Amino acid sequence: MLPPILLLALVVYGLDVWEKKWQHYPSPYNAAIFRQTAAGWERVPNAPEDPTILAISTSGVVWTRGDAIACLKGGSWRTWSPAELGAKTVSYGSFAIDGDEVWVTTSDTVLHWDGRRWKSYPDAVRDGLPTSLVAAGGRAWAINASGKLSLFENGEWRVQSAKLPEPGDDDSPNLAITSDGTLWLVQNGVWRWDHARWSPVQALGADLKYFSVLGATRDDLWLWSGDKLRRLSTDETVETFTRADLGLSKREWPHHVVSAGASTWFATTAGILQFDGKSWRRITPPNGLKRIRTLQIAPDGTIWALGYIPNPHYRELQFLTFALPLVLAIAVIATPIWAYRRHKRQRLSHYQHLRAAVEHGTGQTPEELHLREQEVARQTTWRGTVAVLSVIFGALIAYGIVHRFWPAAPTWTYLAFALALHLIIGFWQSAVRPTPKPNDPIEPDSAFRYDWSRTWKVFPGSLVVFMLLNRETARFLDDHLHWFLYAYGAVLWHKALAIQFMLNRIRRGDYEGGLKVIRLAWYLRPNSPTALRLRAVALLFAGRYRESEESVRRAIAKFRGRSEQAQALETLGDALLEQGRYDEAQRSYEAAIRAVPGYRRPYRGMAEILLRQRRHPERALELIENVAGPSRSIRASLINGKLQDDYWSLKAWALAQLGRGPEAEQAAAAAIRVINLKSGIDIANVHRRVGLAMDALGNRKRALEYFQRASEADPRGRYGTLARAESVTTSHVS
Repeated sequence: MLPPILLLALVVYGLDVWEKKWQHYPSPYNAAIFRQTAAGWERVPNAPEDPTILAISTSGVVWTRGDAIACLKGGSWRTWSPAELGAKTVSYGSFAIDGDEVWVTTSDTVLHWDGRRWKSYPDAVRDGLPTSLVAAGGRAWAINASGKLSLFENGEWRVQSAKLPEPGDDDSPNLAITSDGTLWLVQNGVWRWDHARWSPVQALGADLKYFSVLGATRDDLWLWSGDKLRRLSTDETVETFTRADLGLSKREWPHHVVSAGASTWFATTAGILQFDGKSWRRITPPNGLKRIRTLQIAPDGTIWALGYIPNPHYRELQFLTFALPLVLAIAVIATPIWAYRRHKRQRLSHYQHLRAAVEHGTGQTPEELHLREQEVARQTTWRGTVAVLSVIFGALIAYGIVHRFWPAAPTWTYLAFALALHLIIGFWQSAVRPTPKPNDPIEPDSAFRYDWSRTWKVFPGSLVVFMLLNRETARFLDDHLHWFLYAYGAVLWHKALAIQFMLNRIRRGDYEGGLKVIRLAWYLRPNSPTALRLRAVALLFAGRYRESEESVRRAIAKFRGRSEQAQALETLGDALLEQGRYDEAQRSYEAAIRAVPGYRRPYRGMAEILLRQRRHPERALELIENVAGPSRSIRASLINGKLQDDYWSLKAWALAQLGRGPEAEQAAAAAIRVINLKSGIDIANVHRRVGLAMDALGNRKRALEYFQRASEADPRGRYGTLARAESVTTSHVS
């Protein structure tokens, strides 16, 4: 999956570049600043870094904020970059002027210009970036998303309130301050600070709950709701103006307000409005200026406007606004399709490889494995790919249509559409006529029966997702996530500990105890493939080979992972080996290696087949060298384990059959030296093989001693039984 993941990352990076770096390419509009003089509007030299905010101090200094902070003084701009200010970025946040002092909030600090230099106050934002900041009379107030209100006074910040009076639907509480020093909060209503707490504003006959603040002018707070403009006075009286009163079109709205004398000016998306207290009129904006963002009144009474003008160079690369989004959109759609099909083709190759290995080892293909391969094959087709990805894109399209007619539609409705499509596709894929089998009963309605098995598999997952969509469930999960992590860890540890307990019992020769551990640990799923394979291993070491074969064959039919399948095939080979079915055992070992190339353990059984038959010891020696060879893959290295005692004991046996006595003696000594003395089956297996090596060298006495030691270490199991039988054979030969 690495190539599709890298491609998807590249597409995401392209989208990021499109979103964040587009300003480095010609854009349709450039920021521009104008001021109104007696002769008309005059263009001011461009401020650096495309400003988004314009403000004017009491002394007439013009300040702007964009990707940097700049001031216009004496006809030239002075710029401070974020690095010079010690901030990560200054392109967003609040901007406030109090006399000649300037306040700026950033993502990691609050900056203050005292008229001579900048000073940083990182402690003011340690609990989150302030969403709003205002300043007046030498003091400043800041509030963050959680409602923590802080006051700057006498050179330090102090917390005034730690929570919002009433949580809102968004995370952007906004502050405003009027000329009388009244501090206002706008979020889910309007609130007034009385120096100790927030008091709700109860305007007679006016609902202020869903209004946003445009700004404060003298004794008035101006609010906008999308179709109404309201003026809230300090005496809490409200005056309402409609779009018709203002002369606004449906696509025009105000977003900034300033006042001077008896007049108030509003910057709108299409121009400038002036209100003299009784009537509204439009002011002709600067020629070509669009989307006026900010208006300010200088001390000399001139009006300053920040807006956007057409970029003359944009036409040269205008095609990029169409071509780049189109290319990225195609990439966004094509990448998941390609990645999904590639992943499914890899899965199909995996199942084909696994089926071939199992078929080689067992002579047949389990029906469950065959059906799974067919299912994956269907998913690799265009039809299967479209069916899966239609859940994603279909839900997006449905959500877009709903959002078009219901702008307030919650985002979780997208997941609801995805769930619905998931269920529909599940039913659709289930509505197929099952292939009749020879042993199926003949029923009158058998031709109209359908296979609903896939649909029932869809319901549990869909139900879980539906529960997660519920806010209460999500909040519960958020508060108790650590318990779910503990539970997941407990499940993993349960499985690991159960396997360890089983192996400890088997190593001590307590085979019934090992089987009991398996029954208890997998009580709810006794026929799971893992439980069946572990049971087969316990039965194998107990010497119950036929039962072991039956159990592991059932596991092979259910396993889907290559590692688990390889281990099961090896166990099957061991069970067949002990029944004397050498050809079948050989195929099982070969199949295990095919399932996971680099899996070394099956070479032990392949070598033992030759050594037991006293055929081709030189070939057996070659196979034994593979036991200690490279794993070739991480999967193989994880399941190979330690094979030193097997390697040396088998090597001693093969060297003895080749008549290389001194080398066989050295290998036998090495095998004895690396035995796991805590494992009775390891002790028995190594001593049995060393005994066979001594027997091949003609040293019958030593062979019987090793057989006796093996029988004592594993008196009731596989290796002890084999050692006793081989001891009898050796005694008869002697």
